Amino acid sequence: MLRNRTGLGVPTNSPVGTRFCDNGDHLAVALPLRDTQDFAANEGPVITAYRRFETDPDTDGDRPPVRMYLQDGGVPTIMVWVLQTLGAPGLVGRLVTKGTQYWWQRVTNTNDNNVSSELSEILGESPSLARSLPLLGMGEDVANGVLHLNSKAVLVNSWTPKDSRHHFSAMRVRINDLSRRLGAKFKAKPDVPTERTVTVHPLGGCPADTSEFAGVVDSFGRVRGVPGLWIVDGSVMPGPVGANPSLTIAAFARRAAVTLRDDEDVDGPPSTPLDPPLAE
Repeated sequence: MLRNRTGLGVPTNSPVGTRFCDNGDHLAVALPLRDTQDFAANEGPVITAYRRFETDPDTDGDRPPVRMYLQDGGVPTIMVWVLQTLGAPGLVGRLVTKGTQYWWQRVTNTNDNNVSSELSEILGESPSLARSLPLLGMGEDVANGVLHLNSKAVLVNSWTPKDSRHHFSAMRVRINDLSRRLGAKFKAKPDVPTERTVTVHPLGGCPADTSEFAGVVDSFGRVRGVPGLWIVDGSVMPGPVGANPSLTIAAFARRAAVTLRDDEDVDGPPSTPLDPPLAE
């Protein structure tokens, strides 16, 4: 939309690129306290459980309560292998020794096709990170990010965690508490400002209409001022969903699809008036 807004005829006062946020995403890792402790984070599916938290509002009433979700994550098996390889002492020596033993076993016993035990001995014990439990946090950050193209036509994002510091601090308090209850540890201090975050739920950029402002699209995903163009992905969210947003996006897409199916003039203007109108 940013690259083609002129060619598409998007109104100049359309809020394209605004209301960007990361859905309050925060990645943490609960580290085992003992070498024998193993959360087996590389086995089974991720997000098998979640807890919803809501903090009490500040006594002075200046800040609303923070609502968040914490979920169990996972470590991909391939990542465990990489971590084991990088952190395994004496790896080269064991590789030569076990490789030679395995070659000799194959020569003397053609039915021995199991390499798992030899590979396990080569790699050694799992590093602590491979035995840790990733914790996935998400919630309601401030959707004040602006997306734009720089002089090289590269997408630039102005969003930072600064204005959402209250949210991330409250989330780290809950993560610390949950880690202690699991008999694990989490190193981040709640009061240390978060400078960067990692998100898998980028939202906004083409926000839909709300009761407070006119968006890039209406409540059906129809781009205002561009007949026939519809947007139904996460970019139409005008703010954080809080939980994993996939079902919310799917519900919006289904709503748009049903309307698109029944629209008699798809390439024409929307069949219903757009309200509220774009601000002058």
